[in-house]
Amino acid sequence: MYYFDIARLYTPSMCIYLHFTYNIAAISIPFSFATYTVYRFCFIIYYTKPFFKTKLWVFICISGEWVAVCLTSLPFVLRNGPYCGQPFWLRIYTCVLAVCLPVLINTSLNIIIFAHVRASTRRIQPQTSVSNATTGNQNRQPKINRREIALLKQMIFMCTIFIISWTPTFSIVIFVHLGYPYLNIFYCLVVWGEFIIVFIILNLFKCNHELVEYYRNIVRQYVFRA
Repeated sequence: MYYFDIARLYTPSMCIYLHFTYNIAAISIPFSFATYTVYRFCFIIYYTKPFFKTKLWVFICISGEWVAVCLTSLPFVLRNGPYCGQPFWLRIYTCVLAVCLPVLINTSLNIIIFAHVRASTRRIQPQTSVSNATTGNQNRQPKINRREIALLKQMIFMCTIFIISWTPTFSIVIFVHLGYPYLNIFYCLVVWGEFIIVFIILNLFKCNHELVEYYRNIVRQYVFRA
């Protein structure tokens, strides 16, 4: 099919789900960055709690993200008509969910994480002559290696470039509703934002050394067999 049947696509029942899907697509990546920050926050701050080191906690974070994405997109389904038009307040609502809320969550939690890590590294270590009880408290200090800090910085970097690249797009959507002719700029920014998403995916692949090594082994085995 080389074209969309506009008469069937833009019916009131279909428009509801189109706008619902649009909002999910717009906020899923920012919410994933916020979810990762929440995961690392609990993992680092509450390091004495074994629960935050389990696969169940990972599952709760991932499923909780998609539940939050679907619940926050419900206003597109539950609103009253016109269904094929996007009201001005829903455009602002999507912009807040995709930009403002993730920035607030990531900034506040990452500040707490880095402040906690800095305080932990600057904490004066007890001398070897202290009691066993004090030594036991020392052993319970958080051990955060450089790899975890580097990964956290990478996630902050990718979240920042995503927000910077897509904020003008969501902003222009609001201005277009007000009557400003920015459609050509909007299309260019969407293409630029898609390139940024591809860059983020490639960067995630590069940071996952185990996955890179796995595919390298597959390629080597294929080359040697050939």
